[in-house]
Formats: sequence, structure tokens, C-alpha cells
Amino acid sequence: NVENLVLNTTYYFRVFVTNSAGTSYGEQQSFTTLSFNNTTWHFTTYYSQIDDFSIISKIDFYNDGTARFDELDLPLQCPGCFITFGTWHLNGNDLTYIWEGENTNTSTYTYTGTITGMTMEGSYTHLTAPDGIWTAIKVD
Repeated sequence: NVENLVLNTTYYFRVFVTNSAGTSYGEQQSFTTLSFNNTTWHFTTYYSQIDDFSIISKIDFYNDGTARFDELDLPLQCPGCFITFGTWHLNGNDLTYIWEGENTNTSTYTYTGTITGMTMEGSYTHLTAPDGIWTAIKVD
């Protein structure tokens, strides 16, 4: 198993064998890890201060660094009824997603976390409510 690979990165490798006759190398091979651009994720935002209440949302992360948030299960809401736009950036596999706009000081939520394969998890800050945690899975 290979661990700690960075998103959207091409890795090159060669296999080799060493024995008493010397060392022999195979052909160079490569693979590229998952790109985060233009992906969709289901987020679960946990509100432990409200009797373990959570909200499921769909977030589309676009190639230009913007994101579209669609709350899927808020009471009295429906998919497409509450949508907001924000921004995102990656530092390696560490995500910062700003729920509204581009400024962490004025956005209601700022999500930070780490991507591992097809899942993410982290914490969020909220301007007027206690901070909390979130998880996500890639859906396409």
C-alpha cells in the first residue's frame, strides 16, 4: 500500500530487482491521483449542541476554485431550495472551504479538513454558533 499521496499529482515509478548478477530495471510507469476539480461530495455537518442534529448537503467543487452548496435535508427545505456559493483551496490534501464568498472572517461557515481517498473529515467554525465537525464522501 502506498500512503500519503497528494491529490491531482502524477507519480512516476520503476520496479527493479537486484541479485548476484546485478540490478535490472523495468520500464517507467506513472499514475495520477484523484483531481478535486469538478467533483461532488455529500457533506454531513454535525451540530452536537443541538441533540446530535446534523445536516446533509451536496457540495460541487468547481475547477475555478468556487463551490456550490445545496442543503439536502434541512426541515422545511428541499434539494435546490437553499443554495449558496463559496470558494475552496487545497494545500496538498488539506481543504479549506469557505461557505459564502472568499473571506473566512465574514462567511457563516469555514470548513477545514483532510481528504483521504474518497472521504474527507474535519472541523468547521461558525460566526454565531459553536464550532463543530463534519465528514464527507465523494459521490461522482
